[in-house]
Amino acid sequence: MKAIDLNRRGIAAKKKCNDTSLAVECDTRWNVCSIPNCDKHWDINIHLDSVDKRKPGSKNDSIYVGKSMKKFLQQRRGVYLHAGFPVRSDCGNDKDVNVLKSFAMRCGGNPNSCEPHKTLSECASFMGLFGLHCVSTSSANARHLAIMTDDDASPTFFMSKDDGRFYCDGTLPSRLLKRLEEEQEHEMNTNNLIPSIRYLSLGLNDSYFVELISGRCFWGIGRYDEEFDNAVDEMDVHRVAFGSFEMDSSWIVISKEGQISWRNIPPRLHRLLQQRQKNQAAASEISLGAEGTYFIKFLDGEIDYCLSCFADEMARGILSQGADITNIILNPDVPNAFIIRHTELPK
Repeated sequence: MKAIDLNRRGIAAKKKCNDTSLAVECDTRWNVCSIPNCDKHWDINIHLDSVDKRKPGSKNDSIYVGKSMKKFLQQRRGVYLHAGFPVRSDCGNDKDVNVLKSFAMRCGGNPNSCEPHKTLSECASFMGLFGLHCVSTSSANARHLAIMTDDDASPTFFMSKDDGRFYCDGTLPSRLLKRLEEEQEHEMNTNNLIPSIRYLSLGLNDSYFVELISGRCFWGIGRYDEEFDNAVDEMDVHRVAFGSFEMDSSWIVISKEGQISWRNIPPRLHRLLQQRQKNQAAASEISLGAEGTYFIKFLDGEIDYCLSCFADEMARGILSQGADITNIILNPDVPNAFIIRHTELPK
């Protein structure tokens, strides 16, 4: 296992808002949070959690977020989504189309109008050569996304939203379901509903990490790994990603203090993290896929990725149009599926 204690926190704004007053507010509030001893600010979701929950002039007014700032932060987080889901020849096209429509609907878009952006039509056609469907939609309120599978191993997704709702259209690992049932009993939940999930990461061999809206976290890894248990137990976890378990456990953990620990990750990503200096921004998003694919984003907006040819085609198409990619979701158990989150494309 390798570990780096970067001891950096905060959000570095890559772009300013066109609204001058809002840009000033952003400069004085968010950019200053990149100082090393700032305990309050790590990712945009933390700011959005405080929307309208405090009134200006109240205690801790410095982290109050108004509606105009909420919209600005959601735009920076990435409102737009382009996703690819593989076509399964043994289950027919209807089920595949239903996944696309369900994804668009859960995001809050029109399930009957989820074609890719006009500037990315050629990228979508290229994906089709590899048996993938493309769906394009938007969601200002989507907090976290994950790729998973259902009972017959068809690809589907998980989504949590800023208001605490979540959608889980796939099958959760049996060990996780048991933990959630125990938590349900602990909370004396009489509605027969599992607790609200805020963040979910899944991997091979029923590996998982979950954070509930209550703040409680559970995790399990398919092949017991004491180093992984120590990492997630000792860190205030921000992100977890599981990789391929071909020879050994594969994972990466990012903490809210800027620490990052990993084991058996793609060589290119390993070198990138080893070579980073303490004066460089900490990692804020991470995803591992099959066959050495990955995506990583840092707090200053820098990204690095190694993707399959069809996902890479879509990512390059989005970047070539001037949009920023804010996250790419992968899952080594569903090698051909991906979700790209990005800022607005040209009209």
